[in-house]
Amino acid sequence: MPLFRLRGAVRQDDSEIGMPKIDETFEAANSQEAMLFARNRAFGEHEAVVNAIWLTDTENNTL
Repeated sequence: MPLFRLRGAVRQDDSEIGMPKIDETFEAANSQEAMLFARNRAFGEHEAVVNAIWLTDTENNTL
């Protein structure tokens, strides 16, 4: 199965995105399953502060 990478960070008031607080690699059958995983992911302690989330494939293409 292909690998995907989910990252989440804080977007500042000046629109700059800080260093990722979430950086997780996981396997999914395809990009649709990876997007479902990302949507359903519980971010725990970072949930309140993470306001920029992005998902990439193995070639670093944003999905």
